[in-house]
Amino acid sequence: MLDWKILASAFIALFIVSFVLLGGFGVGDAFLDAGSVIGEWFGSSPFGGMLPHGDNSKAVAVVLYPSNVTIDTEGDVIIETNTVNFTEFNGALHFDSEGNVLSLKPKAGGFSAVVPRRNVHINGLKLSKLSLNGIRFVIEPNMTTSNGTITLENFVGNATVDNGMLVLTGNVTRLNAIVGGIEWEMK
Repeated sequence: MLDWKILASAFIALFIVSFVLLGGFGVGDAFLDAGSVIGEWFGSSPFGGMLPHGDNSKAVAVVLYPSNVTIDTEGDVIIETNTVNFTEFNGALHFDSEGNVLSLKPKAGGFSAVVPRRNVHINGLKLSKLSLNGIRFVIEPNMTTSNGTITLENFVGNATVDNGMLVLTGNVTRLNAIVGGIEWEMK
């Protein structure tokens, strides 16, 4: 008769070997998905960090047409224009449609700058959450509205400002849009 400890050890060893060998074929993702569902019920993952976390971000390209909007950068960005470049800028970017300018105001104070809203590139932009209401936007390749609500979470990427447009290209963990009372979400 087998001792229960030997049987339990053999089962655990078989599970670990199966997990290691089959983990590359998507079996690990099944455990992660099950863990996230159970985690939503209980508030935390039952696997307690035992499984590796994958990158949940999705690539996006969004064109915004902001009128008077201020975006606070999270961390340093590089801002390049036709005439001047700013390295390690960290602060507020204010899009003014009436004057057709982009105002830069650093968090640490000091200088402020105003540049035309033409051919401005912002590299290394990080935003934990950006939510705009009543705005014209395009989510490429096929969602367009002249008046909707858009929310991006954990955006990391680049931005281009040109002719009244703010083009965001990068990755987000969540993108939500509401157009005409219909909600669309990409997680």
